[in-house]
Amino acid sequence: MAILFDAIAATLTLNLNWWLWIIMNNLFWVFGFMVAAYCLYGSKKIFPGFIVITFITWVGTEFVAHSGWVMFGAIFLALHYTTRLAVAGVSESIPGLQKNLPFILALQFLVILIIYNIFMR
Repeated sequence: MAILFDAIAATLTLNLNWWLWIIMNNLFWVFGFMVAAYCLYGSKKIFPGFIVITFITWVGTEFVAHSGWVMFGAIFLALHYTTRLAVAGVSESIPGLQKNLPFILALQFLVILIIYNIFMR
């Protein structure tokens, strides 16, 4: 069973041993996601941000595992980061788009993911 479904099952059955096991065996990722939550959400929303980042990561890995799409291949990442530089540069230079930069970059990721997996693979 996959990690997302294991986490849902452990939460519904109140299996705290599983949560302790997953946290203690993945301390690097726990602290990395905490740092990401601190940087993205600020110090007052660090725990809800951590939960959101963890959930999004688990959903993404489940989607990739079950659909067969490529998300971490070298060509995909090269295309993604190259277009991200262009999109971020244009978005930061236009004052109206600066406040929507996270949404624009998320949309750029989804567009590149779909284009790469449907047309380029």
